[in-house]
Amino acid sequence: MDEYGSYVFTKVNGRRNAYEIGKELAEKFPDTDKYRYTRLVLFLQQIESVDHLIERVS
Repeated sequence: MDEYGSYVFTKVNGRRNAYEIGKELAEKFPDTDKYRYTRLVLFLQQIESVDHLIERVS
């Protein structure tokens, strides 16, 4: 996992949504590009559906 993925993984806590994580990612890494949210959502989907590391809670 690269430093972006590692940072995002630490932000997943069941209370933050993708938009909030993306904002925090942009603050930490100002050089993230305009595709930040597209890449973020794909990463979150990957760790949820393939790696089963995210459990949806209501």
